[in-house]
Amino acid sequence: MLWRFFKLDMLLAAFLLTVMAVSAFSSSWGDTLTYDEDAHIGAAVSYITQKDMRLNPEHPPLVKDLAALPLLFIPNLIVPTNHPSWIDEVNGQWNFGKAFLFESGNDADLIVRLARIMPMVLMLLLGAVLFWVVREIGGTLSGLFALALFVFSPTILAHGRLVTTDVAAALGAFLATYLLLRYFAKPTWKRLFAAGIAFGIAEALKFSLILLIPYFAVLAFAWWLFSFISFKKDVAKSLCIFLGGTVLVGIIGYMGIVYPLYMWHVWDYPQSRQVADIRATLANNPNQTLTTIPEQMARNFLLRPLAQYAFGITMATQRVAGGNTTYFLREVSAEGRWYYFPIVFALKEPTAMFALVLLALMTGLYAFRMAISRSLSGSQGLRNAILEIVKWKRKHFVHIAFLLWILFYLAVSIKGNLNIGIRHLIPIYPFLFALTAIGLAVWLKRERHGKPGGFRTILENTRGLFASGAKGAVVAVFFGMLAVGTIRAWPYYLTHFNILGGGSENGYVYVVDSNLDWGQDLKRLANFVEENNIKKIAIDYFGLAPPEYYIKNAVIEHWWAERGRPSGWFAVSATFRQGQCARPGQKFQGLTRQYCFLNAYTPIAVIGHSIFVYNFSPQ
Repeated sequence: MLWRFFKLDMLLAAFLLTVMAVSAFSSSWGDTLTYDEDAHIGAAVSYITQKDMRLNPEHPPLVKDLAALPLLFIPNLIVPTNHPSWIDEVNGQWNFGKAFLFESGNDADLIVRLARIMPMVLMLLLGAVLFWVVREIGGTLSGLFALALFVFSPTILAHGRLVTTDVAAALGAFLATYLLLRYFAKPTWKRLFAAGIAFGIAEALKFSLILLIPYFAVLAFAWWLFSFISFKKDVAKSLCIFLGGTVLVGIIGYMGIVYPLYMWHVWDYPQSRQVADIRATLANNPNQTLTTIPEQMARNFLLRPLAQYAFGITMATQRVAGGNTTYFLREVSAEGRWYYFPIVFALKEPTAMFALVLLALMTGLYAFRMAISRSLSGSQGLRNAILEIVKWKRKHFVHIAFLLWILFYLAVSIKGNLNIGIRHLIPIYPFLFALTAIGLAVWLKRERHGKPGGFRTILENTRGLFASGAKGAVVAVFFGMLAVGTIRAWPYYLTHFNILGGGSENGYVYVVDSNLDWGQDLKRLANFVEENNIKKIAIDYFGLAPPEYYIKNAVIEHWWAERGRPSGWFAVSATFRQGQCARPGQKFQGLTRQYCFLNAYTPIAVIGHSIFVYNFSPQ
């Protein structure tokens, strides 16, 4: 009913989401196009206007489709389908995006700002879903805690306002998981259909969410097993309901969402061109037997949508396996490191969040230990003890399921070879926030005390109230630290590092790329050049926006590390600066020492923590 939306918890949730919306929008206003947005925005407008998915097939189309919708309201928008990147190149996504944004007479800033609206809406929707789900699972306080963790997460704010897929993937994974568990709790056709639609949407958001398939299979089997042991339900019937229902969830998702969505995106994509693009792109894949499957599927009209989907999955797995040359801990390598994500997570996330997670973790471990102790105590026997443990696990199955996704996704990420940013862990964030919030609420819950009467009872109640108040103060302090730290990071959420990482100004020492330097500060560099009346500047910029588009009153000399030290003013992105003054990793043959001379100079300025500016003019 409508009156429920005016309750205090709803008003607090709305306030927190409003704070997030203002923070995200205002901080993104001054950011230049980031690296991946070039390809995503160009591909997005081509999907909507051309019904042709020849660009950026390594990412599903749904986020890009939504991002492109506001662009349709721009009068006289020019989509450069006469550009060589569209006509001649195979997946010429980078050149097409650059041509669309900067070379066709369009207003690049207007396009980027409008394209970021729907990703921000998805971020806010994830916050609302997180609050609603956790509130239902653990109560009002848990819901507000989860939302506060989400709203004041610098990583979520950094990437939720960009035309990328990571935060949207978190929404897809969290909602699909919750709706499947909801179906398990009360199997109905309505809940089955809702879970299937959510699963299909998740698969249309990011290819890494194909991991939901084995994850859902494990959940279905575990739920059936716990239910069978606890209640001895009919084996065949329960298998049909839980395992068979999960299979139907997958069928509904793929045939109800993925197939029709991809049908739209290949509708005007010439079949011969689709086949040729698949063949050319996958020509060097080591598993040629597997990679011929999308090509053969593309030759069949009815299978063309699924061929494009399979093509994208193959490209994504091929890229993960191949890795990416990146700088990490003073070393440049194309090989992944198992400790990359744990270390980057430890350096970038707020220390106050770690404190809250630790409190929740200790609470959960204590609750589990107590459950085990109660089950094994007394003379009830081993069989009854096992049944009690199984019943406890079934009662807390949602918590176990959330934890399982975190561990599963983290393990796959650690094992992967693509180490380019903490953003690839974002799909676990809502699950982590949910478990932390529930644990904190349990920790704060007051112990039951006897009825008033007698000095001893009064003393016990007073002690309980004091303990609860002290716990509340601890939690309030950590949430206060989290909020203040995130607010102080505005507008540089992308470059946020905690005190362990030396703060945002020192994060470049450890990692770069999408952790810190993604091309977002070019407009701020242009302002610096204008304010300091600089007439000529050499630039080595990690980004796809042309510096000439923003720097109008200075001569720009495009620079690269092999040219050595320039004369006069020089601006270099942190990614290039660090990558050219590092140790070469094992088997890495490229140059890595060309910018080491910069260590002898103090930069005049560091723009947004990501672009270093020097002046080598004679004094």
